[in-house]
Amino acid sequence: MNTNTYEENKELKSNILGISYDFPEYSQLWLITRLDNEVNETGKLPEPELLERLNNCLSSLNESDEVTKKIDMLSFKDMTRILNLWEEKVIRPIENQPITNVAIEYPDFSCDIIELNDEIKLAKIDIDNVEKFCSFYDMENYYPNGFSADKYRELNKNLTIYALLDKENKKQSVILVEEEDTMYEGEIDFKTIPNLFDIPDNIKNFDVDNLIASIYPARSIRNVKTDIIKETPESKTGIDFFDSHKLNKILSGDNQFDKFKAVEKEFSEFHYDVIELENGFKTVILNDESTNIYNLVTKGIDIPEKDKNIDDKLWNPEKNLFFIINDKSKTLATLETTWQGMDTEIDSVHRFSDKDKETVDRILFDYMADLSNEGFVRNLENITNDDDVLQFGNSLDFYKVLAEGHMNEKENKQDSIEGEIGGDDDEKVIIEEKQSMRM
Repeated sequence: MNTNTYEENKELKSNILGISYDFPEYSQLWLITRLDNEVNETGKLPEPELLERLNNCLSSLNESDEVTKKIDMLSFKDMTRILNLWEEKVIRPIENQPITNVAIEYPDFSCDIIELNDEIKLAKIDIDNVEKFCSFYDMENYYPNGFSADKYRELNKNLTIYALLDKENKKQSVILVEEEDTMYEGEIDFKTIPNLFDIPDNIKNFDVDNLIASIYPARSIRNVKTDIIKETPESKTGIDFFDSHKLNKILSGDNQFDKFKAVEKEFSEFHYDVIELENGFKTVILNDESTNIYNLVTKGIDIPEKDKNIDDKLWNPEKNLFFIINDKSKTLATLETTWQGMDTEIDSVHRFSDKDKETVDRILFDYMADLSNEGFVRNLENITNDDDVLQFGNSLDFYKVLAEGHMNEKENKQDSIEGEIGGDDDEKVIIEEKQSMRM
């Protein structure tokens, strides 16, 4: 029932001509008269989603189809029933095909797929594959009029499709993303095109806005449906969203050397040195720069700013991360330290397994003993930490005794050597040599 005023109906009808321009030419006059009737009878226009579906259906027909020949005889309700039948018989079988089948029809088709969680995957279809993807899923009407990859590149524009998939790689929801100015990082416009059939709630209710914000950090993004624009936060690591998910999958595994290689792939400044020990054990020491990069990637810890003009370790302390790795490339323990000139402070020690505990304790002790050669090892109480994954238990006293005893032994031995060499000047030379070893 239409309860609108004349002016309200007039305003609604002023949109009809513009809507019809997006439809196939043979159906435009039919649509204009039917939408005019809809406004007269109901006081409103059909929902945009219904019009998109109808356009998709009418665009798929040709001149020989019965619907095309008799369209002038059909009411809007008739056409809506035909639309539902067409979607059930034509679109549903297409929707049920996994995205991997696109490559069967288009052998040069490619897309990047990652797992967002145990139930949802995300596919990225770049500008060179958009037309193939849309053609396969009968979605040509959804990308902009006159679209072509070459034309968009000439205009410094980009069009990307992100498809939310289920575990069987079946397309459940599509996000169309258009970038207005790739040269100057213009606004990102996106809209969601839902699957028409049986969408799981976890995908139907997925937070698309935050997904796009994560994919495009430090940008202005606009949801076309809500017309809401928001600024997205910067990325700490600067790693691409898809590469970040692939990296996180590797980081969640057990192979430590795969983790090192993955971080090294993303950051050319990252380096690691491997020392081979007996029985397949290995140790790795990361220098200050590599430690900060590793902590950024694995823990999200910001890289501290340093004054490059000041060559003073008290002002710019250096961090080191020490790994003990077994013959299966699994990390058994880590020790993180901060070196401030002459003194080393223990920041944390984490044991990730009780396996080979005695061997791991001995390797850790030997490493601490080496550190004590170059100054005092402080903050021994940090060896145990309530937040550690697994604790050392009573090993705190063990380390205090061994470390302090070892340092006393080293000091006595050093005093003996210095006594043989003799003189305060010689002692100064030894201290300077020890400092230069760490520079």
